[in-house]
This record gives sequence, structure tokens and C-alpha cells, in this order.
Amino acid sequence: MFEVHVCKAALREIKQLVFKPISRRVYSKKMDEYRRQADIEDLGDAMDFIDGTIKAQVEHANEDWEVRDGAWHALHSYPGGPDQDPHQDFPAFETAKALLKRQLVQESVIVALMNGTKIIGYPGCTGGRASMQKRKVLVLQRGDVLFFRGGLAHSGAAYDKENYRLHCYVCIRGIRQKANSTEAVVFDTFRRPKCLEAIDSRGDLTAHKRDEGDYICGDCGRAFSNRNTRNKHRSRKHLQAVVSDAEQVEESDSSNGSRMEVDTGEGDGDESGGGPSGDAEESSEEESSAGRATRRRVARRRVVRRRVRRRVRGERRGRER
Repeated sequence: MFEVHVCKAALREIKQLVFKPISRRVYSKKMDEYRRQADIEDLGDAMDFIDGTIKAQVEHANEDWEVRDGAWHALHSYPGGPDQDPHQDFPAFETAKALLKRQLVQESVIVALMNGTKIIGYPGCTGGRASMQKRKVLVLQRGDVLFFRGGLAHSGAAYDKENYRLHCYVCIRGIRQKANSTEAVVFDTFRRPKCLEAIDSRGDLTAHKRDEGDYICGDCGRAFSNRNTRNKHRSRKHLQAVVSDAEQVEESDSSNGSRMEVDTGEGDGDESGGGPSGDAEESSEEESSAGRATRRRVARRRVVRRRVRRRVRGERRGRER
């Protein structure tokens, strides 16, 4: 919106101001060593041009909006440090009062004097609450102007390079506005009824339930928030695996036993001298041995399944106790 030469001139003007540290957290007495602020009382030529332009834009948007004298501040950030805690520029009760009287809310304005100016916003989050999942980082370039609702949750971002920018309040005619009325914003939290641990988002709550569930699978250690889900997991993953392994062992044992019986039968036929009668007897013995092996395999499989089921039931009863 503003030309480069205007931004550079305004930057030279505000660098002559006396900046004072501001707090990173609202209501905190500890000052932030990475952020400073200066009130702009006397406007130079560049700042006077910016002030007049913004006033014209604001009044054109709504005749009840106004930028009052002393509404401009210069913000200075040093490289490093954490992001600022979320806050809103106007208290919730003042926003509510403006809505009741004028069906209008206050606004705030950011003017970027340098490239890479950043602000963290939480779209749709007003009234002193914000959702961590809605966090958005908006990057402005030199000359950009950002208008946003005064009750919107937002915060200053950390910088890799030194940054200067302008900020002003847009008030409503006929409604008083206290100076420095910034209000803190708290994040929405989700809690599990059993552990009462505060979680920032629904996604993190789901992950927490999955990792810290009350019902643990004794075979793999996975946690579940629901007992039925844990039991289904065990029957599908672990019980079937045990039965499959047992069946493979039984098949291997039965095939080895059948092979030994067949070899023994062939040896007896050779000793008896062979012949049609001997071949028929050998074939009958092979069929009967194969039938016995099949019956033994089926019986073993039933025994293994019964044992597995008894073991699972015993473990379930033990955990329920």
C-alpha cells in the first residue's frame, strides 16, 4: 500500500524514538529482552502521511471508526527469543460494549516497514480464547498494511533479523478506550477424565489416548482406551498368529510321522517278496496311516486352540482384577 521511499523515511523517523521493553506475557512484570515499543507523539512527514492515509481508509470503511491522536506505536524486535504469548488488543467486555451500542467492533492496524514482518494469528478466535490448531503465521512485505479485528487472538513472532513495524488502534466514536488495555488469551484445552492432563488439540488428545490408554496388550505393549478394542486387537493379531504357528508345527510333525510310516511299510513289503497281494496290503496300510495322521493332526489342532483360548481368558481375568 505504501511506497518504499515512504517506508524508509518512516523507518528513519522512528529509529530516533526512545524504545522501552515490553512484556512477552500479558500481566507479567518481567520484561521481554527481545521486544521494545515506543509511543509516537510527534509525527514526522512520513508518519504524518501514513497517519492521514490510514485515517482516510478507516473512515471510508465505516464512519464510526476513528484513529485517535496518540494511537500509533513503533515496535522493535531483536533477533532470537520465543514467540509472544497470544493476546487481544481490546478486552472482551469493551468489544461486547461496542457491539451492544454500535453493532461494531474495534480494529487494529499493522504497517510493515521492512520485508519479512510477521504476525501470528488465530482466525476466528475471539473472546479471550484460541485454538492451537488454528495458528497461522502471516508474513508481510515492506509497505503492506494489515487490518484485523481488535478482539482477534494474535501474538508477535520471533525474528531472525532485526525488525521495525508500526501499530495503531482503531476505536469507535463515542466509546471510551482505555490506554494499554491488552488482554491475555488462553488456549482451548482438552482433558481425559481419568488423568486430567491438559491437551492442546483434539489430534494430540487422540494420540495421548492411544499412547497412554488404560488397557494394555500383554503381547505387544500397545495401549487402548477401550477394553473391547484391546480384546479385538489381541484376538486378531496375536491369537491368530499363535494358532497359525501351532498348525505349522503340527503339519510338520504329521508329515514327518507319515513319511516314517510309509518307509516302514515299504520295507515290510520288500521282505515279504512283493507281488500283487503285497502291493494291495501296502496301499491299504498307507491309506490307513494317512487317515490316522489326519485324525491326529485335527485332534492336536483342537487341543492347541483350547489351550490358547484358556490362556487368553486367564490373562483377561487377571487384568480385570
